[in-house]
Amino acid sequence: MDYTKNPYRNSENEKYDIWELLVRRDFDAFLKGDWGIIKDDFIEDDFFGLDCKYSDNPDNWCLTFPDLMTYRNEWERQSREFRKNKFAEDPRLALYRSVVLENISIKGGFASVHKYFNGEIALQEADDLKLKWVSIFLLKKFEGNWKIKGFTGYIRLHNDCKR
Repeated sequence: MDYTKNPYRNSENEKYDIWELLVRRDFDAFLKGDWGIIKDDFIEDDFFGLDCKYSDNPDNWCLTFPDLMTYRNEWERQSREFRKNKFAEDPRLALYRSVVLENISIKGGFASVHKYFNGEIALQEADDLKLKWVSIFLLKKFEGNWKIKGFTGYIRLHNDCKR
C-alpha cells in the first residue's frame, strides 16, 4: 500500500484538497523544518489552538496557542527536535503510515477534520518514537482555498483505539 498517495484521488474533491493541506504539505514542511512551505495555509487573523497535552481529560487542556506566531514557534521547535533523531527507517514514510484523516465534516465554507496519529517510527539508538494522538483542525474556505483557522491538538489516543 502506498501511504503517500492521497486516498481521496479526485483533485476536484474538497477532501482531496484538505488531505493535501493537512498531510502532504504539513509533512513536507515539518520534515524540512521549513515553515515557508505552509505559512499561507493559515488564516492569521483570529487563529488559536488548544493544547490537550496528550491528555483525554479536558481539565488538562489549555489555550497554549493564542495566535499563529506562538504556534509557529512551537511547530519549528518540534520540527528541530524531530530532525535530531537518528531514524532506523524513512521518517517520511513512517509519518504517512501513521496518519489518517477522518470525520471530515464540511458545512458551507467551514470544515472540521480529525487527524489521527497512531503508529511509531523506528529509531537507531533509542526506543521507537510513539505517535499516539489526534488533532481536530478547524478550516475555512478563504479566497478559494482551504485554510487552517484553528485546532484542538494532541489529544491522547488510547491503546485500544483502532486507528
